[in-house]
Amino acid sequence: MTLFRSAGAALLMLAGMAAWATPAPVWFVVAGTRPEHGDSFLLPLTDPDDIAAARVLVAEGPGHGVGSIVSVSIAAGGDGFNRDVLHQGQPLWSWHVNGFHGFYDLAIEVCDGWPSFVEQDVDAFVANTQGQLCFWGYTVVAELEEAPAFAIHEGLDGAWYDPATSGQGLFLDVYGDRSQLGFGWFAFDPAAPGTQRWWTGLGDYAGDAVQVALHLTSGGGFRQPAPVETVPVGEASLHFSDCNTATLGYAFEGGLSGSVPLSRVVPVAGCYRR
Repeated sequence: MTLFRSAGAALLMLAGMAAWATPAPVWFVVAGTRPEHGDSFLLPLTDPDDIAAARVLVAEGPGHGVGSIVSVSIAAGGDGFNRDVLHQGQPLWSWHVNGFHGFYDLAIEVCDGWPSFVEQDVDAFVANTQGQLCFWGYTVVAELEEAPAFAIHEGLDGAWYDPATSGQGLFLDVYGDRSQLGFGWFAFDPAAPGTQRWWTGLGDYAGDAVQVALHLTSGGGFRQPAPVETVPVGEASLHFSDCNTATLGYAFEGGLSGSVPLSRVVPVAGCYRR
C-alpha cells in the first residue's frame, strides 16, 4: 500500500522551526445580494478597523459609508475553514482567503465571479486574476458567533514533527476522494534507544480527527527483495487544531501511551488559528 506522495524525508532533519500562524480572526460570511448562485465563502479579519467596517455591513447593509465589494487575495488549496455555509453539510472550498485589501464601491471586472465559479478551476482563476477576488454581487452578510470548525483536507499533506524532538516525525497523506488519511511515523524504538522504527496508519477521518490502527514493519534489507512483516502494534489518533498544528495520540500494546504535539516542518502562510 502506498501511503505517501511526498519524497521530502530530509525535511524532518530541520530543527527550530516554530509553526507560524496569524492572530485568531473574527469570521464573516460573504454571500450574494441576489439569489442567482446562492453560495458563500468565509472572510477572516484581524484588524479592528476592518472588523468594525464588516459589522457595519452586517447591521446596516451597503450604502452606509462602507463599500460593499469585498476585495481579498486567495490561494489554491483549502485551509480547513473556508466553506459554503449556505449549503447542506457546509462543504469546504478548495481555495482560501490569504489576504484582505478592503471594502470598495467599484472593482475591475476580471476579479468578479462567485465562489462556485472559482471552484470549477481554482488554478485558472488565480492565474487570470493574480489571486485577486472581488465579487461584485457579494458582500458581508453575517458574523459567525464562533470560529468555524476545522476539517481535515488534502492541504495537510506533507511533513510534521515535534520541534522539541527533531530528526523524527510523520508524513501525512490525505485521500479526500475517500475521506481517509494515511501516515508514516518515523521515530525510534521506545524499548531500544537509538534503534530506528517506522509505523504506519490508515483510517477514515471525520471533521478534524482520525483514529487508526498502528502497524510496525520490519525484516527488510536495503534494496533487498527479502519479505517484510507488517503487524498491528497499537492504536493512534490525530487531532488537528488548524493547518499548522496537530496532536498525535498513541497507545501501544503493552501499555505505553501518550501524545505528541505536532507542527508542520514547513508552515503554511495564511493559516488561521481556530
